[in-house]
Amino acid sequence: MNSGNSSDSIHSIQKKRTILIIDDEPMIVMILNKALSDFGYQILTASSYSEGLDQARLGLPDLILLDVMLQDGSGLDLCGEIKSDPKLKHIQVILMSGVRITPVEQALGLNAGADDYVAKPLHYREIIARIESLLRIKRVEEELRKSEKRYRSLFDSMLNAFFLCKALLDKHGGTYDFIYIDLNPSFESITGLNHQNVIGRSIRDVLPGIDQDIMNSFVSVVETGGSSRFEGYVRELGKHFEFLAYRPEKNHLAVNFWDITQRKNAEDQLRILATTDELTKLWNRRYFMQTVHQEMERGKRYDKTFSLMLLDIDHFKKINDVYGHAAGDKALEYIATVIKNHLRQVDVPCRFGGEEFAVLLPHTNIDEAYQIAERLRIYVQNNPANYLGQDIFFTVSIGLVQYRQGISNEDELLKMADDALYQAKRNGRNLTVKADSGSKPE
Repeated sequence: MNSGNSSDSIHSIQKKRTILIIDDEPMIVMILNKALSDFGYQILTASSYSEGLDQARLGLPDLILLDVMLQDGSGLDLCGEIKSDPKLKHIQVILMSGVRITPVEQALGLNAGADDYVAKPLHYREIIARIESLLRIKRVEEELRKSEKRYRSLFDSMLNAFFLCKALLDKHGGTYDFIYIDLNPSFESITGLNHQNVIGRSIRDVLPGIDQDIMNSFVSVVETGGSSRFEGYVRELGKHFEFLAYRPEKNHLAVNFWDITQRKNAEDQLRILATTDELTKLWNRRYFMQTVHQEMERGKRYDKTFSLMLLDIDHFKKINDVYGHAAGDKALEYIATVIKNHLRQVDVPCRFGGEEFAVLLPHTNIDEAYQIAERLRIYVQNNPANYLGQDIFFTVSIGLVQYRQGISNEDELLKMADDALYQAKRNGRNLTVKADSGSKPE
């Protein structure tokens, strides 16, 4: 080996790296051992194919200097065996040849998996530079593998589900499709979808009924390069999710998402509790008044009409006194059921308070409202409530009002309906009275 001045050497090589020298020429091994040991490397040696393979497996060196021609085998074959072993494939291999290296020989060596190829006699500075270069690459690769391992560990331990897609644009149809290319274990546990049945398939293929609003949000993120946070319901999975979608690079879509079904159900339950009457399950007074206000605003703006009904159970106190409060509650539940059964889907019934009920009848004039009210009143009169096997007969009184331009607010409208209801009570009960007539219709 031709040696240069050690002062010309570069001392940035990481210390304690291990190099395995496999060569059946003792002089070459001795010179390499001395030069590389002086440079700070730990050295292993082997003089044959079999010994070299054993040393590689036992010592797991960082780099191997391998002679092409060994007494008991080909260095090219040994290189190929090392590179095909999962535990050894990351070891850098430099082939050494005592004959002139032709392009064909170099190609054979590289095809065997070698990382470099040098000719004997070995020049001191050249061999050090080549080792340094390969180990520098090895350190970078090791850091990348560590980073990838840390990333994958973090990726796999995420509580939120995650998936990465390739965005494909159908140039003819102008629509996007998204192909799954990666996902984490939480994706499988949250969705119940298996990794093998998802990767390589499109979102629309895996979830054919996915909400178009969700897909539109994905498309927007891919086209604008921004991010979007939104909620959506996935029918196939029967769950509500919150999504955070962003574009990590062009034509790719990354999505974090988490299950919010319990939260949505709780919100729905709270909304029900806040807007409905617990006993009758009709809308409560607060919700009803908000709805009347909105309907009046529409009426003022578009000159639309509607009617409002107030209904009161006659002599309700007597029911409580004779049959007990539980029977009174049963009568209220019964009236709520009768009201719902006699109304249209667009009508808005509510328990207004105590034994009083109110109904908003959109797109309904006073005469149409009167027909609805009478059918309801007559039904209650002829069909008693039943409590513990006992029939409880009672009647209802009803007041009606029709909205018209000039009525300033919902309180005024309700006052007119209440006056009509009072008139029905004063005239003997079990009556329907229109606010604009102030008396029982003919």
